[in-house]
Order: sequence, then structure tokens, then C-alpha cells
Amino acid sequence: MFLELLYCVTIWCASANAASIFYGGTMITAYFNSTYIIVGAESKVVDVKTHKASHDECKVTRLGQDSFFAGTGLQYVTMPESQQHKFDGVELAKRAFNMHSSLSEIVQSWISNMEEKYTELLSDEPDVPWWKEDKPMGSGIFGGMDGDELSLYVAHISYTVNNRGFHHTIEKKVPRDMWLNFGTIDATEPYIKEFLEGKTERSRRVHADINEYVKDLHINKLSYNVIIARNIIEATIAWSAGSIPEIGGNISVLILEKGKPNRWFRQSDLCGTQ
Repeated sequence: MFLELLYCVTIWCASANAASIFYGGTMITAYFNSTYIIVGAESKVVDVKTHKASHDECKVTRLGQDSFFAGTGLQYVTMPESQQHKFDGVELAKRAFNMHSSLSEIVQSWISNMEEKYTELLSDEPDVPWWKEDKPMGSGIFGGMDGDELSLYVAHISYTVNNRGFHHTIEKKVPRDMWLNFGTIDATEPYIKEFLEGKTERSRRVHADINEYVKDLHINKLSYNVIIARNIIEATIAWSAGSIPEIGGNISVLILEKGKPNRWFRQSDLCGTQ
């Protein structure tokens, strides 16, 4: 079983001329094989300057009937006076989807537009503390049909101090019946690992409860993994007991099966009718 952690941040930054609020994605977990993708996310958004919850939002976005987007890292920047976004990674993903037919083209378009927006942000607010060190800026997780193949792409954008610029990678995941967990900070890693290994008393108890719940349901592996996806996030939130302020709120889980429209297993009201 494969475990991958990406680190992303939600921060407050201020410049001499304006104060922008930088918001990002937090915890996303996914399961991927050649016939289906499961993606789940919590909903909490925090103003890290005050360590108080700012709001909740749906962090998984359906792109048509056979694809989706989820973002981690710096996904949008808002001006507090107007509440207008300087840019929004979700809207850029929707725009890319409307402009291109193949998933690989959608991913490339999104990452090019995000790099452009990051560059504009660097130019507009060059003095914010954000730019003082190398860091991952943001990532986009795209799942969908790429030709006849169910595919999962992860696009990463990073910032480098030395050249005051950005670079990106695009990784096409191999479908290996594996868990991919994208978290806010490395503090989520031990909780996710503990849950998946199931060796501690509390993790064994959660798995026992799951097995008791499903024993008479006669469900298949897909349905079982959907329940596991939800519980990975629930356990991380519960076991961290507030020590990771960036995670919490409602949990939404989306299923994408090859040859079928994507569908919600557990849909937060925040996700509306999308």
C-alpha cells in the first residue's frame, strides 16, 4: 500500500499596499486502480494568522460527467475588502476543462495558468514573507478518462528563491490499487499511517467497527474502499484532536468508475448540485 504526503499551506500575508488572504486546500485522500478512483476531502479553511476557522468549502469539484479536480496548496487569493478572488484554482480548472478535450491537455492548461497567476502575485506583492524560502506552491489532482484509459494526474508547482520563479512537474499515476493521501502538513502523516496499518488499539477498534458495519451488506471492494476513504479523514481529524487546525468540517467522497458518470458517495451540502 502506497502512502504519499504532499504539504500545503493556508497563510495570511500582508504587503505595504494591501492585505491579501492566501487560502489553500488541505487534506485529500484518494484510491486509484484501473477501474475506479475514489477521492475524499474535508472542508475546513483556516486563517492561519489567527488560527481560527475562516469558512468551509467543497474541495472536490466535478468536471463534467467523467472527471474531477481537487487542489492542495495555495489555490486562491482573496482581497478582504471586496472578497474578490485575485485568482481561483477551481475556476481555472473549470476553464481548462471547457477549453480542452483530453485530460492531459486540461492538466497542462491548468498548471500554465496557475504559474501565470503565481507570477502575477509575486509581482504585485513582492514583500510578503511567503517569498523568503523555497516551497511547494500548489498542486492539482485531476482524475478522469484520458482516451480509453482511466487516469489520475498530479500537477505540482514550486517556488525557488534563487531565481524568484516557479517550476512544475506533472505526474501520471500508475493504477496500483493504492492509497494516495495529500495532506496540509506532515503532522497528518502518522495518523494516516496508523489508520492504514491498523496496529494500535484505537485503529483496530475503528477497523472492527467498519467490519461490523459492512458484514451483512455484501458490498464489493469499491464500496468498502469508499468507507475506508471517509474513515481515513475522520480518524485523522479525531485523533489529532484539534492539533492540526487546518483540517476538519464536513467530508465529501466522490466515485469515478470507468465508463460511468462520476457520483457522490457522501456529498456535503457545501458541494451543492455540482
